[in-house]
Amino acid sequence: MATAAKKTPKKAAASEAAAEPKLRIRVRAYEHTPRFTGLTSGGRIVGDPLGPDAHAVFVGGRIAIARGVAMPWIEVARFASDTYEFLNPGPVVRTARGPAELRFRIGARARVPIGRDLELAPEAALEDVERASFVPGARHINAMLRAVLVWRPS
Repeated sequence: MATAAKKTPKKAAASEAAAEPKLRIRVRAYEHTPRFTGLTSGGRIVGDPLGPDAHAVFVGGRIAIARGVAMPWIEVARFASDTYEFLNPGPVVRTARGPAELRFRIGARARVPIGRDLELAPEAALEDVERASFVPGARHINAMLRAVLVWRPS
């Protein structure tokens, strides 16, 4: 009669862990495009719009004007192209360093009533992208202009 070899608890745990596949996820910094899709609040993406290993500073204000409100803003964002690996179980490990993309943005929005139930909401923005698409020396200048007519029936 054949007998099965007994495994000690330590050896059994080690062989089970070795049999489990390891979860490895690689990530890079990202930004949602276009900016106004998904869940937004005041035209800004709810949650973290930049992704991992990215930083941004945004400053905006509201200024009352004769017929409405103006909302100027400025933003500087840095996106890294470093690559990370998430081990399960285990730490998050940087596996490669890459160039950073820098974005300098300036813009303004406004709300101007043009009738009892109508409002004009124009917006303009300018963006300078250094090391565009994480390519050293690459530069893009982007501009955006739009106007929205808002109807709020009373």
